[in-house]
Amino acid sequence: MNADFAVSLYHQLGLKSGNLSFSPWSINLALTMTWAGARGTTADEIAQALHLPHDPDVLSKLADRISRLRNDAAESGVEFRSVDALWKAAGYPLVPVYLAEVEHTLGVHLNELDFAADPAAALRAINHWIADQTHDKVKDLFGPDKVTPDTKLVLANAVYFRAAWEQRFERDRTQLETFFISAAETLRVPLMYQQRSFRYAEDGMVQVVDLPYRNGLLAMRVFLPTSRDGLNALESDLSAQRMSALQNAMSEQLLQLWLPRFKLENRYDLVPALSALGIRRAFDNADFSGISTVGGLSISDIVHQTFVNTHEEGTEAAAATAVQMRGGVLLPESGSKLFRADHPFLFAIVHQPTDAILFMGRVSEPG
Repeated sequence: MNADFAVSLYHQLGLKSGNLSFSPWSINLALTMTWAGARGTTADEIAQALHLPHDPDVLSKLADRISRLRNDAAESGVEFRSVDALWKAAGYPLVPVYLAEVEHTLGVHLNELDFAADPAAALRAINHWIADQTHDKVKDLFGPDKVTPDTKLVLANAVYFRAAWEQRFERDRTQLETFFISAAETLRVPLMYQQRSFRYAEDGMVQVVDLPYRNGLLAMRVFLPTSRDGLNALESDLSAQRMSALQNAMSEQLLQLWLPRFKLENRYDLVPALSALGIRRAFDNADFSGISTVGGLSISDIVHQTFVNTHEEGTEAAAATAVQMRGGVLLPESGSKLFRADHPFLFAIVHQPTDAILFMGRVSEPG
């Protein structure tokens, strides 16, 4: 989806130290479903935070992008699933035009649950659906008691990705090496190695390389600070424009490349981060009259969970985002260059033809 939104959210979620991973794709889709039924200031704030264009065909064009990504993944032998669902409270009236639009454009699965009579069963049903869609990589997205009798609507996106490298790393070349967490702290971690030609760019602050998955339509883009203590400066300078400029400067270059295996699992309450990006009215005194004519509908929770596992064969990643809405809530070698990722770095899994960022994160300490 939009790189501006991905980078803006990264700056918010990255305020806390440590490993970081999230799916701009999943969050964007879940929030776009709510935007489609928002009106007035509520809609304007969501659109501005997501950097949505002023275009009446936003949903149709988004559907076209999803379709292209699915087709490219299928042609490349990449397993990619992105599904959307909506659960409404039994008897709660929704605007038929809204339901028809999100079902037709985004293929949203429509469901009904009796939140009032049995919220625990409703919670289990939603969590089970998400776990099933993500091959059990995202479990218990909603914690105990997070779904209540007051819940009127839950909108969710689940995404699953599994891809083999175009050229896999040979396991017998992986060795335990030093990873510099900081100037004063190191770890011994498995560093994978290969030497070949990659798309690559560099400047005084960062080295950037694309590690393509099979057929090259999807890739992991790694942003490695040139100095071992350069992560903070790189993050401060990070923008969609800078990412685009680095991408445009990339060319084929023979590299000696080291990359650690890493496995990240992160979970977020997105309300504070999205509030900081300007989404405020959606959480209090919202106007979601495009979803339901019943007044007082507001977002009470936005939860997000990710899993990213990168190893010699490729990458497996999954994420889910759920938006819960209730009735009225308050805001809460020779000739080769050296690319040695032996200190904290950033990464993004991108669909090259559309520049959609599926996953993004920071590896501070490989797990």
